[in-house]
Amino acid sequence: MVSTLIETVGIVLFPKINISATVSQQEYYKNLKINYDIIVLMGIPMVVGMCLVSGRLIPLFAGSQFMDAIMVSRIMSIIILLGPLADMLGSKILLVYKKDNQLLLCSSIVALANIVLNYIFIPIWGINGAAVASAICYVIAVTLRYFFSYKIVKFMLFSKSMIKYTLFTVPFVVLYIIFHKQIDTNNVWMFVYMGVCILIYFIELIISKDYYVKMIICKVFRKENI
Repeated sequence: MVSTLIETVGIVLFPKINISATVSQQEYYKNLKINYDIIVLMGIPMVVGMCLVSGRLIPLFAGSQFMDAIMVSRIMSIIILLGPLADMLGSKILLVYKKDNQLLLCSSIVALANIVLNYIFIPIWGINGAAVASAICYVIAVTLRYFFSYKIVKFMLFSKSMIKYTLFTVPFVVLYIIFHKQIDTNNVWMFVYMGVCILIYFIELIISKDYYVKMIICKVFRKENI
């Protein structure tokens, strides 16, 4: 569900990206980078946050009988980031440039890998093994799609933006290490922790003069002035 939220942004941008590919390569690359930056801006803190608060979220929303799902949630959290990235590489690059065969090949390899990995890991780790298999398959999907996409668009998947947004989540981890006993056992603590992390992240974005935050703030103030 969280991954779908980020993918929705990509769906909104898809017509613009698709049209710009036929008009200007520079404009197309610009729109593609916007899509990528939004994915990592939203996805990285969500992945880190889900890993840290799953210990309280699962009992809260699913009940104590699903405690085994905590590790599954932590393993699968990487899909929050990898899912939208795979979608961007597939629908915004390969499909736009009509590379259907390459996309089909990627999907076929991932499907086969999923069967093999589930066969290997489920007998060993059970439900956690299925989660590991799914996470690895998403890594394979992104890797393969990026391999074919890079031949079309020289697009850096591991960028300065990814490093920056990852470093911005360090305070999340530090706070969790300090207060993990309270966060994992008390709903109020968990929600306060989440709120503080969101606030810290937003402040970090403002201090770093992040382009997208500046753009949002400018639009908000312009509307208020109108």
